[in-house]
Amino acid sequence: MKLLLIIFIFTLSLFANTADSLKELVQIKSDKVLTILKDNNLTKEVKYNQINEEVNNLFDYDIMAMLSLGKKGRKLLDNKQKKLFVKLFTEHIKKSYFEKSDLLTDKKIIVKETKKQKSRIFIISEIVGKKDSSEMIYKFHKNKQGKWLIYDVEISGVSIITSYRKQFQEILKDNDVEKLLDVVK
Repeated sequence: MKLLLIIFIFTLSLFANTADSLKELVQIKSDKVLTILKDNNLTKEVKYNQINEEVNNLFDYDIMAMLSLGKKGRKLLDNKQKKLFVKLFTEHIKKSYFEKSDLLTDKKIIVKETKKQKSRIFIISEIVGKKDSSEMIYKFHKNKQGKWLIYDVEISGVSIITSYRKQFQEILKDNDVEKLLDVVK
């Protein structure tokens, strides 16, 4: 029983250290993205490339793509279509992230706290502007290789993955998979 308690406490300690490390990483990456966005000497393309380089390895694009399809959507795609969908979705997410991050040039991001939920870690931050603020939650999971990656982002209570899933389900309700791939393209 003592050994079990020691293992439990050790595991909690590791989980807390991981959460703190992720919190720090998100703040560092957020600050770098804002610095890049505010640099008027950089072209839009250079900003896109630099931001992508900063945040690319934080996201689990494969999981994001599959979650955005939902169970029903995943069943409709064969393996070749799934690979293509992941590729197209990843490109779309990267462009969308950059376009939305462009709205942050006059704002500040403050990473506030972490929450642990089963095998997930949520990093809660606040986007602070001159007149308004909104909450942003980065949702991390541990992938098969043991690396913590973002699988969803929630902004002001709206999950990006849930939003895409609703859109994709609507498309697939009346169309075939090729139409979905065209839309994501």
